[in-house]
Amino acid sequence: MNAESLWAHVVHYGYPALIEILTSDFPTVLFAAALVAIEEPDRAKVFAMAKRKAEDVEIDPTPPKRKVRESNGSESDRHHFRPGLFDKAATAKQRGHYDASTPYKHGVIPDLIDPALLRKVRSEVQGNLSFTPKETDIYKIHQSGDLANLDGLDDASLRLLPSLKELRDAMYSQDFRRYLCEVTGSSAVSGKKTDMAINVYTPGCHLLCHDDVIGTRRRMGGALRLFPTNHVKDKEGHELLVPSPDHTVSIPPAFNQLSFFAVQPGQSFHDVEEVYPRSIEANHESDDARTRIAISGWYHIPQEGEDGYNAGEEASIAEKSSLAQLQGTADVHDRPQQCIVTYPDDLKADTEQAIAPDLTEADLDHLLKFLAPTYLTPDTLETVNSTFIDDCFITLDQFFSRTFSSRLYDYITSLPRSEDDAQWDVARPPHKHRFLYQREPSTKSPMQEILDDLIPSSAFRKWLCLATGQQPLSHDSIARQFRRGYDYTLAQGYEKDEPRLEICLAITPSFVSPTQVAESSPTGSTKAKDDASASNVEESGEETEVGGYLAYMATDDAEDGDEGSDPGVTVPADMSTGGRATKARKLKADPAIYQAQDDDDDAVLFTMPMGWNKLGIVLRDNNTMRFVKYLSKSAKSDRWDIVGEFQIEEQPEEEDKLGEDLDAEGEQSDEVETEIEGDVNESTDESDD
Repeated sequence: MNAESLWAHVVHYGYPALIEILTSDFPTVLFAAALVAIEEPDRAKVFAMAKRKAEDVEIDPTPPKRKVRESNGSESDRHHFRPGLFDKAATAKQRGHYDASTPYKHGVIPDLIDPALLRKVRSEVQGNLSFTPKETDIYKIHQSGDLANLDGLDDASLRLLPSLKELRDAMYSQDFRRYLCEVTGSSAVSGKKTDMAINVYTPGCHLLCHDDVIGTRRRMGGALRLFPTNHVKDKEGHELLVPSPDHTVSIPPAFNQLSFFAVQPGQSFHDVEEVYPRSIEANHESDDARTRIAISGWYHIPQEGEDGYNAGEEASIAEKSSLAQLQGTADVHDRPQQCIVTYPDDLKADTEQAIAPDLTEADLDHLLKFLAPTYLTPDTLETVNSTFIDDCFITLDQFFSRTFSSRLYDYITSLPRSEDDAQWDVARPPHKHRFLYQREPSTKSPMQEILDDLIPSSAFRKWLCLATGQQPLSHDSIARQFRRGYDYTLAQGYEKDEPRLEICLAITPSFVSPTQVAESSPTGSTKAKDDASASNVEESGEETEVGGYLAYMATDDAEDGDEGSDPGVTVPADMSTGGRATKARKLKADPAIYQAQDDDDDAVLFTMPMGWNKLGIVLRDNNTMRFVKYLSKSAKSDRWDIVGEFQIEEQPEEEDKLGEDLDAEGEQSDEVETEIEGDVNESTDESDD
């Protein structure tokens, strides 16, 4: 079996809960020791890895049977650890540090493992293993499979990784488990169930805020940043712990250092700061030198047949996890809160007028203060409507008029740093989202005009009816700024039975020059389109890995599994290029498990990258997850947008009637409509760049 086939076996049977990576900055360790000081400057060696010249062996497709490896308590494993680690005085001292730590109990042990063993492990990892790049809404890493599967390999394969197996067995030995229990004051942890993986963090890799509570996990996680919690009460008077949007403790990385803490429901919130590329810092350190390797994992509660096993403990812990918080209703302390405003009942019900109202002269005058005239013509609106009915989403380029977009551009580019502005606040809690949102401003601005004068207006409501065939009943909108190196929204579902319309106005000014804004044509194109496209070729390549895009993905209802994790959805490899849109494909999967998806069977419905003067409209149902991917510190600019949500009137059974009527009415003008549709599609395609 060659190295590639060997690790394919391990990856295939990988343990799904390993999505919870517990490492610190450039990850220090987790479990045993962080292999952070990779001396090889060639990062390709970490991934390509030298291939072993050996005869391939057919792999048994059934999962390997895990062996029980209970230590007999002898000194056989102690020699792998630092001399004196298990002394009573040293243990008591470590317990004192642990008990006094804040914002919740955690510990750091330097020089944990015999350095000679750790260097052998590093050599085996670099020479014999491959890593799978993984990206979801909550993390981006390169990961091995579950090291528990080493027990299922044949002797020839194990000879490639003898030191790695020694390290894993030492970490789960009875001596070290007893030591951790003494330090943390915890009851017993399992020696049967191992949960351990190797993670490679390259520039751009990160892990966002979560509490790690999952099924059977009892403890163990190293984190770069620890978040304090505040005591609050929900609507029923029950006390809750809500994490602060900012961390208070940062654990610096170090070779051969173990960081650990007890996993506590709703309290042990932590994240792993992004590994920055060298261009972000002044010392111009090589990106290859910034590649970090960490061994990470957890200790679980005792399993059936072990001392300390409690049959109901797993279910009790799972109910308190951040997964349950995300799926529950304890959101009264979330910021910002929804502010749903019902439209006046000024559209006639039960008539075609309610579905496709006409725009009056007053409506047109109002909309022309904001929109490009091309989006107010009947032909264009029919084309937009037809496309939206077919796809349930659309992107409109150059949505605002030249005059209004120039005012909006000047306003955004003149704003001071938003985090220093009292008119902006930080969205929370961080295990759901973090971004800046605008409070009620003291002065009227173009951004506020969109929120106060355009979106709530009867004219815009009618325009949405004509564009989508749906009648909005209420609206809720907000202006947001996503800061580089800080902000994101994690994937959350929409639980109501009735679908709703959602819009996103992309208004990131760095994607256009002042000249291009001034030359924007009211026909929905740009006079300097060719120049802009040429200048954006390089920009597009740079932006593909920095995140910051809005994404909608399909998912089936959750099915209970043996394990779970903080919810998330897998990001396809080409997702971050933006503009991707496909028909929904239902995934039979637990949404709590970040499942890999085949290239031909992903659930991506719609993505909208950062951009300028674009409107995205989506008809969202309860099988759809939505998130904004974490924006890397290496991005060219922050992301700016305005998002709105519109509850809509329930459609009659003949919901396709409008589309059929529009097709019938357009039979005599196919040539004209085809030409206009080409213009709209061309604009939509530009958003993909």
